[in-house]
Amino acid sequence: MLEIFDIKCDKLRLSGNISDSDIFVLTNYIQNDIETETIGLTTSTSVRGKFFCMDENSVYFEYDKTRADSWGINNFFLEFNPSKLSQDRQYQLKTKILYAVSDLKANRYDLAVEFDFSLADVWHEVKGQKVAKYYGVNGELETWYIGTSGSDMLVRIYNKNKQLEDTDDLENRREGDWWRYEVQYNRWRLIEKIFDNGFSFDRQIKIPDYSSVSPMDKIVLNSMNSTPDLFSSLSKNTKTSYRKKMRELPALLDVRSMINSALKEKTPQLLGELKGWLASGKLATV
Repeated sequence: MLEIFDIKCDKLRLSGNISDSDIFVLTNYIQNDIETETIGLTTSTSVRGKFFCMDENSVYFEYDKTRADSWGINNFFLEFNPSKLSQDRQYQLKTKILYAVSDLKANRYDLAVEFDFSLADVWHEVKGQKVAKYYGVNGELETWYIGTSGSDMLVRIYNKNKQLEDTDDLENRREGDWWRYEVQYNRWRLIEKIFDNGFSFDRQIKIPDYSSVSPMDKIVLNSMNSTPDLFSSLSKNTKTSYRKKMRELPALLDVRSMINSALKEKTPQLLGELKGWLASGKLATV
């Protein structure tokens, strides 16, 4: 059975401000905690490093008052994978560090949807975003980016098993197929809207049914995924016509509906977890 076997937050970036009167909370923790490692030069106004550095899943942090004052940004942030932090580690972060951070917000949230089947043949509707696809030595799609790291949203579709294989993390590979559909939300104003509207996807994501089109049309439609450079060389009117045909094709598998259905059930838990992080900040109102 083709299914989604997990949905989670795979990376979270929390930012805020630590006041001059509260900076001792951070400095004392760094000095007295043997599981905190600093990186590079540490000064009275800046420090970066890792909490829980002895764990496989550490928490990266930065404090930089000078940069914050010059650029008008927050002076502190944390970045970590909350799904891999134990309850004890989460409690430590909230009660030992984040309670001293005011204006706490999330300015990166990665939503990971895990599939037990290949997404290599999925067609994803794109409206103006930059698209980049990377193929393996066997010619099969391995990673697909829609958007950029500087966009409000960046979509990554990739073969998770292959990624783990490439990083020699064979122990965590999953038997059979394991593909991930990941959305990186990069702005607090965008993440904030999720509290009101929830997670939902309105663009088509499907494995198309080509049975109703001619062999020639199937070749051209397939090229949108398999050889995007060749498809892009077609005339503007031809590309517009084939994109319209693709949108109108029925789906062998409606991946968007699968995601939205699974998210309907999972969203309360995901938002509850995010609110828990934001509520741990100083004078939090979430």
